Amino acid sequence: MKTALTSASDSRLAAVILMGGKGARLGGVDKTQLLIGNRTAFHWVYGRVSPYVTRTYCSVANAEAAKGLSLPVIMDDEDRRGDAGVADVILGCLRHVRDELPETAQMTHLLTCPVDTPFIPENLVPSLAQAAGERSNAVASAYGQLHGLHALWSFSCVDEFASLVEKHGIRKLSALHDALEAVRVEFPVREGLDPFLNINTQADLQQANVLAVSVKNP
Repeated sequence: MKTALTSASDSRLAAVILMGGKGARLGGVDKTQLLIGNRTAFHWVYGRVSPYVTRTYCSVANAEAAKGLSLPVIMDDEDRRGDAGVADVILGCLRHVRDELPETAQMTHLLTCPVDTPFIPENLVPSLAQAAGERSNAVASAYGQLHGLHALWSFSCVDEFASLVEKHGIRKLSALHDALEAVRVEFPVREGLDPFLNINTQADLQQANVLAVSVKNP
């Protein structure tokens, strides 16, 4: 039987907000500081994730991106990332958090979430945690489309994850989730709002600002 991990600030959960994107189609701007309504993209995501986890990290390619956030930083060094791309970033985050944990730590899972998806469901973390149980992984889906970066990863899968990426060359997140038998959790799309709207272009940003009027601030 799976044990649900649903309480606020659960000692078994940590999170990392992925902030290493270049924002090339937005003119190279720092996505962390994108204003959506009256809040930055970072604060939208942080507000929906942090209440459910014991510790929140940020993964950045440039330390300046984390300036003033008062969060522990995991560097996403593109020169050392290799060919696996974002899979290597996630693997690096899992290793970093796992390796700094004391032996007595109860932490079992790490949530990953990109900073440019401001409208993630308020129940993202508890829903994924309930599906994952103690040792499984869980990944978000909406309209049947997998959102592989919005996932809860068990530290028990790190070695298998590493083998899939580094030895077998599996780099697509969908393939990795399948190989690791992640539980897919479907989130509804309500009133035309895609909860995983990804801000990559000026058009996306404009759409997000229109939607922000009717979305509850975290």
